[in-house]
Amino acid sequence: MAGANGSAQHGPLQNLIRRYDKTGALLGSFIPWSTPQKILPPPVRSVLVSSKDRVGWYSPVSHEYVEFSLDGTAMSRFTTPSTQSDAIFGAALCDDGTVFAATPRPFSDGKPASWGILALARNSGQWSFISMNEAQAQGRLFGCDGTSLAVTTDDRTISWLNPVR
Repeated sequence: MAGANGSAQHGPLQNLIRRYDKTGALLGSFIPWSTPQKILPPPVRSVLVSSKDRVGWYSPVSHEYVEFSLDGTAMSRFTTPSTQSDAIFGAALCDDGTVFAATPRPFSDGKPASWGILALARNSGQWSFISMNEAQAQGRLFGCDGTSLAVTTDDRTISWLNPVR
């Protein structure tokens, strides 16, 4: 779980990742980054994703994507793609380790605002658009379903995309 914790006694909000067992007992918690506090705490606009062997935390506000093993050990850390918005329309971590993020594309060159899906190239740490939907201003990426991505552009219909990997 990603969340925030703070009090008058302990000072400003500390943004935490917490691990619980299946009975709900807290196993541990930690602050996953060291960047300065933003106007909105990063958990407000962050997404936790999971696969069979890891959990990922995608936070465009903190400009980080961090992966943790199931025992809570940080495994890898990447910078999120730079966009003009801190918005995110979903993220996915597939069982094969592929990471996707859906993000807005701002109005530019006379084209209306749109959204697209980015994939992370782990060896370079670079994100690149694999899918653009210029007909819709926004959509949502729900996650991986096997090797397909579950997405929507109208909140009534789910579609499955099969990205080239």
